[in-house]
Amino acid sequence: MSDTQLPVDRQALSISDFWVWWRTEGADGVAEAISTGEYGNLAAVITAKVQAIEPELQWELGKGDASANYLCLSAAGIAEIRPATERWLRAAPAADGVWEYRAARRPAPNWTNSRLEIDGRVFSPTDAKVSFTVDADSYRVDVIFFHPHFDTLGPEARERLTFLVLDWVLGEDDVIRWLGEIHHTHELPAEAVPVGALHEVVRRLAVQVKPDRWVMLQGATPTGAPVLATTRRPLWWIDHPTLDQHHIIAIPYQARREDGLPTPEALSELQALEDQLVAWVEPQAMLLAHETGEGRRLVHLYSDSADQNIADHINAWVTRTPRATQASRYDPAWQDMAAYT
Repeated sequence: MSDTQLPVDRQALSISDFWVWWRTEGADGVAEAISTGEYGNLAAVITAKVQAIEPELQWELGKGDASANYLCLSAAGIAEIRPATERWLRAAPAADGVWEYRAARRPAPNWTNSRLEIDGRVFSPTDAKVSFTVDADSYRVDVIFFHPHFDTLGPEARERLTFLVLDWVLGEDDVIRWLGEIHHTHELPAEAVPVGALHEVVRRLAVQVKPDRWVMLQGATPTGAPVLATTRRPLWWIDHPTLDQHHIIAIPYQARREDGLPTPEALSELQALEDQLVAWVEPQAMLLAHETGEGRRLVHLYSDSADQNIADHINAWVTRTPRATQASRYDPAWQDMAAYT
C-alpha cells in the first residue's frame, strides 16, 4: 500500500457501491451459491468490489454465529486499511437470518480440526508451538512461533502461516491488541507450549486491564529540559479503528518555573483550556495524551480522517484560542504514541 490512504470520498463511494450491489443481488446470489456450490463468477465480482474499497483487503465467507452465513472483510493486520473495514461494517445492512457481517477475522471455533493450505502444502495448526514473554505494564505478549514444517516453506509463506494460525487462535483484532513482537523460527524454542495456550495467556492479561486508566510520565527534551506527560493506558488503536487522524494542538504558556515547567497558575490555565478543547471536540475526537514542558503543552487528539467536520471544528477552536497552533497527520496505528506506551 502507498504511504497515503485511499481518498476517503472515493472509498465511501466504493463502500456505497458494494452495499447497493449486495442488497439488490449479491446477498441472495451468494447465499444461493453456498447452497448449490455453483459460484460462477461471484468470487471475482466480490473481489473486484472489495478491492475497489482498498486494493489489499481480503474477504471470506463462513458459517455465522446468529445467522446462517457471515461475510468478513479483513485488513490482514495492516493498520492503514483497517479503518476501511470498519467503515464498510458501519454501512452494512442489519444482520438477518441469512447474513451477518464482520470487519475482522474472529477466532475459528474449530481451528483444532482445520487445515491450512499454503503453496500447495497442507498444514495442521495444532502442530504449531510458541514461546512467549509477558509485559504486564504494556499489556503485551511477545511471541516466538514455531511450526515443524517451516523448512518446507519460503520466508513469506512462513510469515503467512504464522499469522493465519494466530488469527485462527485469537482472532485478527486480538492479535493486534495483545501480541507485541512476533517472530517465527525453524528451531523449537525453549519452554515452547502448544499455540492454543495463548488463549489462557491473553485471558489472564485481560483481567488485569483497567479501562481508561491514566498514568503520569516524566522525561526530558533533547536539550535536557524536563517534560511531564499524562497518557491513557492501554493505548490500543484497534479499539478505535477509525480514529486515524492525529491532531497535535500546541498551547503555549509564559509563566514558567526555572526548569521551564508551568507555574501552578499557568498549569491551571492550561488544564482549563484543555478541558474546553476536549468538551469542544468530543465525542468525534478522543484525547490520548498531553505533554508539558519548555513553555508549551502539546495535546494529542485522534479523529476519523473521513470526518471533515471535526477537522474544521478543531481548526475553529485553535483559531479562537490565542497563540494556539495545530498540526495533523494520518496515523492509523497510533505510531506517534509509541513514546507513551
